[in-house]
Amino acid sequence: MIPLSRSLFDESTGADTAREQITQITSWGDGSQVYGSDAATAASLRSSEGGRLLIGDDGLLPTDENGFFLAGDIRANENIALTSMQTLFVREHNLQADRISAENPDLTDEQVYQQARSVVIAEIQSITYNDYLPALLGVDALADYDGYDASIDPSIANEFSTAAFRFGHSTLNEDIEFFGDDGRAVFDEVALREAFFNPDLLKETGIDSILKYVASSTSQEIDLQVVDSLRNFLFGEPGQGGFDLVALNIQRGRDHGLADYNTVREAYGLERVESFADITSDVGVQETLAELYGSVDNIDLWVGGLAEDHLDGSSMGETFQTIVVDQFTRLRDGDRLWYQNVFSGSELRRIEQTSLADIIVRNTNVTNLQDNVFFTTAEVTRRVVAESGSDTSVEGIEIQLLNDEGSILASALTDSEGRYLFDDFDETGDYQIHIILPSTLVSITSDSLDVLISRGGLRLRGFDFAISLADDLV
Repeated sequence: MIPLSRSLFDESTGADTAREQITQITSWGDGSQVYGSDAATAASLRSSEGGRLLIGDDGLLPTDENGFFLAGDIRANENIALTSMQTLFVREHNLQADRISAENPDLTDEQVYQQARSVVIAEIQSITYNDYLPALLGVDALADYDGYDASIDPSIANEFSTAAFRFGHSTLNEDIEFFGDDGRAVFDEVALREAFFNPDLLKETGIDSILKYVASSTSQEIDLQVVDSLRNFLFGEPGQGGFDLVALNIQRGRDHGLADYNTVREAYGLERVESFADITSDVGVQETLAELYGSVDNIDLWVGGLAEDHLDGSSMGETFQTIVVDQFTRLRDGDRLWYQNVFSGSELRRIEQTSLADIIVRNTNVTNLQDNVFFTTAEVTRRVVAESGSDTSVEGIEIQLLNDEGSILASALTDSEGRYLFDDFDETGDYQIHIILPSTLVSITSDSLDVLISRGGLRLRGFDFAISLADDLV
C-alpha cells in the first residue's frame, strides 16, 4: 500500500463548503523559485552586499547543515537538473546585480537587489511565454497580450495544478546524461532515480554538462507512459519507501475533489466525449481505458488528459491544452507587475530578445547551443550518385542511421533525385550514416560516414555516397 498525506487545506472550508487546498508558493510567474515565496526566505538567500544572492565559491547554491542546496523553492534538490536551473538563475541575478552596480555606483544594496530581481523575473516571464509555451502548445495557442485587467482572477485552478500541469511527469527520460560543449558525453549517465535528492552528484559534475544535456536531448511524448524511476523508485526502492507517482497523481486528484474528465471538459466549454474513441485513436489505449473505467464518465482527469490525441502543432490534447492556456492567460493578464507593464523601450526589447540559451551561455562555460533550446532538431541529408562528381542520381538505395554503439536507429530509401534525409535525433553525439548496396553495386566512397551532432538546429550537408553501377543498370 502506498501512503498518501492529504494536502493542506483552508480549515474554514470542507464542512459546509467544498474543501479548498492552500497554495503554499506564490501563484505568479515571479521567480519565486529563485527568490522565495515569503519575506523570510527571500532575506535568507541574500548576501546583503551589492544586491547579490548567496552563492558558493564553486558557483553553486549555498547549502544547509545536511549539505542540501538552499533556494527559493524547497524542491530545488528534487533532481539535479532542476537544481541546475535554480543555480543558473541565481547566477543570472548576480550578473545583473553586478551590471547595475557598475552602472549606478550610488545605489544601495536594496535598490540593486530589487532592480536585478525585476530583470530576472522579466526574463523568466518572457522566456516562458515567448519560447516555452509556444514550443509546448503551438505558436498561436495564447492570444496576444492586451494589457493588465484588474477584473481577472489569476489564482491557480485546481484542475491545472493537480492534473493538467502534471503532464510533465510523462515527459521525463529514464536517465540524466552529462554532455560537453561538443555534444558528447563527459560523465557516465545516471538513472533518474539516482539524481533524486543527490546534491553530492551535482557538486561533482557542476551544472554546465547537465544544462548542455537537457538542451541537447528530446523529452518523452506526453502520453500515458511514465518511466520506471517515477513508477517504482521515486525516492526509494520498491518496498523501501518508494512511491508510484502515477498512483499518487490519480489519488491526489481525488484528494482535491477534482471532477471526472468529462465533467471538467464541459466546465471548460468543451464537448463531452461519448466514446473512448473520441479521446484517442490508439485502439490499445481505448481498450485499456474501457477495461479500467467502464464508462467515459468515470475517467480521472489526469488520465484522460494524457490519453488524448494531440492537437495539430501542440504536444497536448484538447483538454489539457484548454486548461493550460486558460491558466497562463489569467496569470499574465491579471498580473499588475507583468514585465510588459514594468519595462518599455530598449529595456523591454533587450529582455524579449534574451533567450534561455543566452542566459546559459553567459552564466556557464557552455557556448555551443541552438538559439531555441526548447527544440532539439537536427538534419543530415545528401545524395547517392552514380559516380564520384557525377550528377546521375540513384533512387531506391537504402541508407541507415546508426548510433555510436552501432545500433540502427532509422533507415531511408533515396528518392528520385538520389537524396536521403534523417531528422529524428533524440540527442546530440556521434552517429554514422551507412549505405546498403546489393552485390551488383560497388561504393566508390566509403560505405560509412561519421557524423557529429554537436547541438540542435544543425542542418548538415555534404554526406554524399558515390557508387559504381553495372553496365546493364546504368
